[in-house]
Amino acid sequence: MIIHDIDKQVKLCLNEIENRYTKGIEFSIYDLFSLSSCIDASNFNILKNRLVNQMMVKKIAHLHSGRNGKNIYIKL
Repeated sequence: MIIHDIDKQVKLCLNEIENRYTKGIEFSIYDLFSLSSCIDASNFNILKNRLVNQMMVKKIAHLHSGRNGKNIYIKL
């Protein structure tokens, strides 16, 4: 499987973060419904890196801590 439109998927993930989580809530990107269907894709790492970058640039969330090998982000 391959993700054909990474930018569209990133926008879906960002919208989900903005609508689902309130300020101060901790989450992992693996908790996102819009990302869960893409985990087995061959270009998943590109999607994940682009999503994390856009979360930081748009100041939606930032890295809070790590837990069990997964990064935990906090909604701004």
